Amino acid sequence: MGSPTQDGRRGFALPGSIAKLTAVFNTFAVIGIVAMAFVTVLSIDAVRIGGAMYERIASSKDLVADIMPPPLFVVEAYQEASNLAYAPFDEGLDRGIVRLRDLHAQYVARHAYWTASTISADVKRKLTVDSDREARRFWSEVDDDFLPALRSGDRAGALASFKRMSDAFRAHRQLVTEIVADANQLAKSVEETAERQQKWFLSVMAGTLVLGLCLAIFALRTMQARVTRPLATLADFMNGRVGDGARVPFLERDDEIGAVANAVDSFGADVEQRVLEAKNAQLDGALNNIVQGVEMYDAAGKLVLCNARYLEIYGHSEEQLVAGLDLDQVVALRVGAGLLTDEAAESIVVKVRRARSEADLRTFQCRLSDDRCISISVQMMRDGRGFVATHQDVSEQRRSEARIAYLAHHDALTGLPNRIRLTEELEKALAYVRRGEVVAVHMIDLDHFKSVNDSLGHQAGDKLLGLVAERLRSELRETDRIGRMGGDEFAIVERMICEPSDAAALAARITRVIGEPFDIDGHRIVIGASVGIAVGPQDGASSEALMHNADLALYRAKADGRGKFHFFEAGMDAQMQARASLERDLRRALAKSEFELHYQPIVNVRTSEICGFEALLRWRHPEKGLIRPDHFIPLAEETRLIVPIGEWVLREACATATGWPKHLNIAVNLSAVQFHHGSVREAVTGAVAATGLDPARLELEITESLLLEGDERTLDTLHHLRAIGAQITMDDFGTGYSSLSYLQSFPFDKIKIDKSFVQRIDGDAKSLKIVRAVATLANGLGIRTTAEGVESVEQLAAIRSEGCTEIQGFLMSKPLTIAEVEQLFRMRPTLDMTSKGEIAA
Repeated sequence: MGSPTQDGRRGFALPGSIAKLTAVFNTFAVIGIVAMAFVTVLSIDAVRIGGAMYERIASSKDLVADIMPPPLFVVEAYQEASNLAYAPFDEGLDRGIVRLRDLHAQYVARHAYWTASTISADVKRKLTVDSDREARRFWSEVDDDFLPALRSGDRAGALASFKRMSDAFRAHRQLVTEIVADANQLAKSVEETAERQQKWFLSVMAGTLVLGLCLAIFALRTMQARVTRPLATLADFMNGRVGDGARVPFLERDDEIGAVANAVDSFGADVEQRVLEAKNAQLDGALNNIVQGVEMYDAAGKLVLCNARYLEIYGHSEEQLVAGLDLDQVVALRVGAGLLTDEAAESIVVKVRRARSEADLRTFQCRLSDDRCISISVQMMRDGRGFVATHQDVSEQRRSEARIAYLAHHDALTGLPNRIRLTEELEKALAYVRRGEVVAVHMIDLDHFKSVNDSLGHQAGDKLLGLVAERLRSELRETDRIGRMGGDEFAIVERMICEPSDAAALAARITRVIGEPFDIDGHRIVIGASVGIAVGPQDGASSEALMHNADLALYRAKADGRGKFHFFEAGMDAQMQARASLERDLRRALAKSEFELHYQPIVNVRTSEICGFEALLRWRHPEKGLIRPDHFIPLAEETRLIVPIGEWVLREACATATGWPKHLNIAVNLSAVQFHHGSVREAVTGAVAATGLDPARLELEITESLLLEGDERTLDTLHHLRAIGAQITMDDFGTGYSSLSYLQSFPFDKIKIDKSFVQRIDGDAKSLKIVRAVATLANGLGIRTTAEGVESVEQLAAIRSEGCTEIQGFLMSKPLTIAEVEQLFRMRPTLDMTSKGEIAA
């Protein structure tokens, strides 16, 4: 029925009967076309013959018409020519014709001459066949008499001859009329004959067309009945427009249509087979490319197939897993591979059978001997003819989950438990505390850690936290638990201790070990630790209460000077509440303009004149009245509110000083927090630019602790401020970590000796020597010195004798409000001191 093509598909030839019917149809069509062409040719030829005959007859009429007028033309031409009197006739006539001014006369003369010269021979030839002697005589007269007379110029003879010819012509006119009548009759007869032939051929052509049309309709109907409709039905079947499951039609026919139907049936089966093979290939590709291992079982529990991923998970080969194995045999292969124990294999079989009985998706996990975790899901097929089991290696997922769970309860930087985990440990310790035992919670905060972070960077800070965690762990027992609470805060749960003194011993070890230097990236770092301790259950029966109270104790330890530990006390909670209330009020104070500045005079020792003022911050609380700075400045520094407060102090002090005499300076204190968390450079330059104050009149006071941190950025800022004209003063010199290297690293303009030395100068020899040494050193370096806290005449005398250049204290004046300063200027424009040291008005 067909032969394979190059692409593997089968082609089919046209059946014989269809070819025969097509040939018959084509034959009838050719016959009809030939008949129509023949009739058309005959019709055209008949018309052509009739037209030719008609033209011949018309030509005869024209010939007769041409015969009749020439003599009249000749006469007229001759008469016109005779009037010219030229000879010979031909030449004279020609010139005469040319000379005729009448164009019509020229045409008539030339036509007459041409007719007489050219038509005579033809007319003579046609008429001489007639037996009429008169006719021959007429033409003889033309040739013998008339024409020669014209040529010779014998006008009289030509005229006489012409008259004789005219008589003869009239005599034969009847003959010409008869000839014309015969010609008309002949033309009519020919025309009628042509019309009859044309009608006959048109009838033949119409009949041929009708016959051809009938034959074509017959052939078409026959082909539709035997070929077209069956083929259309087969086409509908192949295109799926017949119902599903229908049988191929015309299979019972033994002709070519039946052969085609059988070929279609065979082709459809071949297509279905190929589609099935393609779907199977797609299924195999899908199964072998999914991340899960898949195994399929039939209703009898026999293995049907498994994919490549399944073989990869368990390390099996295709030869091991053949179709027909039952579940026990398949699981036994895993036991043979050393991946499962017999007990684990039996557990898997039981779980799979239970899932089959429940007819619902069931998922369980098994741990292989190589520590991999495999998740197995069993799902029954919808038709109940088997089940499918998927296997997925979730080992990495489980490790990630374990890692996430670990990070949820541990600090990623130090590896210590976090607050959540340590709280759980504390709750366990409280739940199992025995009689006669206590549980201590140590809250630990690192001192000066922020300075390390700011000066050396966060990477160094992270390393420092890791080293701190190691040192803390080294001081603990196995029963103790440690955790990082966040930032630079740690906590320790000390279990199974008998006395609070045991907790004090651990706190002492903590402060000692953390106070030892750390070496990080070539830097020797010294920090400290403050510890707050709460002991349960007396300081709190819950983990939340114990941690809260330990926090309160930590704040007290930091307030006591850092590097210390402190136990919780009952009144601490009220103190913390008061502190929280003060912080809320402090945040509100700046927005509501509750701050104000007081100004304490600074006096030149040699001239006894005021040389400047120090701006001192005061807080006028709406309920508590005037609050001194030592009551709220530490809290402002801890909460970093000192940054916006310090910027306000700069602007306010500079604006006030612009109204003072030009020789008076204004001193403003700067906090270390402003350098670390603010922008001191922009704040100072902005205040000077906004107020128009001469920068040389601005004294900026810093403490030794700022230089202790050794931050290069701080030194850069100080150099910049001094470069714009501001003066830099070291405040409270001698109270901290005073070092001559500070004076060498930065060129200070002034040193302020702390009041703790000044107030003991008259009774303490050591204090006097310190003041003397500082004054001598400053004078040698060209640095001014200011003695703070001068309250008596004796102190003033000692200060003056030791060489200090400036003094400040209540002996001269208390801090003044802006109104009091203005009143002082009005009372005495030039301010000096009396012998007793008081400001004279």
